[in-house]
Amino acid sequence: YAPFDEFRVGEHRVRADGHRPFSSWQLAYPGSVGSQMLMGIAWLERVRVSTEFGERIVIWPFETGIGATSLQGEPGDVVFAEVWPSMFEIDRECHEILDAAQVMTVAQLMSRADSDGSIHKWSNPTLSARERSHVLQEEGWTLGVL
Repeated sequence: YAPFDEFRVGEHRVRADGHRPFSSWQLAYPGSVGSQMLMGIAWLERVRVSTEFGERIVIWPFETGIGATSLQGEPGDVVFAEVWPSMFEIDRECHEILDAAQVMTVAQLMSRADSDGSIHKWSNPTLSARERSHVLQEEGWTLGVL
């Protein structure tokens, strides 16, 4: 991975909390997220440049910064943020397929947090100046990792 760390700043934070995220560099085999990230980034860019929503799409935290109000955007904006479903307690009863249960659970949690205003806590991690620079210029952040 040289000269890059195997894990991003946010992944180190999650690991310190006892979770075991896989490396963004892992592109294949069970648990790999790197290939999903590459496909997701490419998909998001296609949506940005080829649809009526392109001008309204905002990517957190790269275009918004980090902080309690960074998810607000302008009226009509669609804010995209990275999430890691494994950091949440998943309702396995809502769907028999784990990935679907994760998506449904996280969507419900975020909708509830958006409605009650607590989602702003999720976008305001404590970061050193060096970490903040890495996050905003290179690595991004996972919504909800504090």
